[in-house]
Amino acid sequence: MEACTEGGYPVRAVVMPILPVPDWETVYGEFLRGLLRRRMY
Repeated sequence: MEACTEGGYPVRAVVMPILPVPDWETVYGEFLRGLLRRRMY
């Protein structure tokens, strides 16, 4: 995603939590916070 953004391509992320993982709220929350922290827009 970063490489595409740096190359000038618009990038979007779609998250559909369909994988049953233990403590999914925490796992997806950490993932989204990390993704948003990178500010690739």
